[in-house]
Amino acid sequence: MERLKKSISHNLTIFEYRDMEYGFASPSDQMSAEVKVVRNIAYTRSLDLLRKEMGPYYNLSALWDKHVECEFFARDAQKIMETMVVDAYVNNIPTMTGEIDWLLPGVAPTNKYVEIPMVGIISFRGDKLCNEHIYWDQASVLVQIGVLDKGEIPVTGREQAEKLMGKSLPNNELLKKSKKNL
Repeated sequence: MERLKKSISHNLTIFEYRDMEYGFASPSDQMSAEVKVVRNIAYTRSLDLLRKEMGPYYNLSALWDKHVECEFFARDAQKIMETMVVDAYVNNIPTMTGEIDWLLPGVAPTNKYVEIPMVGIISFRGDKLCNEHIYWDQASVLVQIGVLDKGEIPVTGREQAEKLMGKSLPNNELLKKSKKNL
C-alpha cells in the first residue's frame, strides 16, 4: 500500500504507492480488493488537492459539527434540514430504520442503562450532508437490556463500549469460552 509520503510544499503532498502497477487507479473488474481500497484512497487524495487548489473547498468537520449542534443540542428540525441535501437519508444498519425508535423498534422501554460503540459513515455533497450510515452491535444492546442472554453465544454487552474507550479489558475472552465448548 502507501509506502512514502513527501511534503513538497504547503499545497502539495506526493504519495508514492510502490506496490501498485502503473494505472492501478483506472477502473477494472479484475482488480483485487486491496487495489480497490488503494485506488479509492488515491482518488480521494486527488480530489482533495483539486478542491484545495480550484475550489470550492468545504470544511467537512465544521459542517458535521453544525449538523450535530442542530440535531442534538438545538433540536431544531428546520435547522437540521438546512444542513442536508434535499434527498438526504439516514440508514441505521442493524435495525434497517431511519426514524425515532431506531435503536429498539418494537421493544418496550426497560429503563436500563446502555453503553454501545457506534460507527457513523457520513457523506457530503458540496456543503450539505448527504447521508448517514450508522452501525452498532445490536446483540450488545439486547444483552444489556436483558432481552438476549449471552450464555453460550459469542456476544458481549457494555464491555464493548468500555473496550472502545481504551479501558484495559482482556482480549480473547470469547475465544477462551468457545474453546471450552468444543
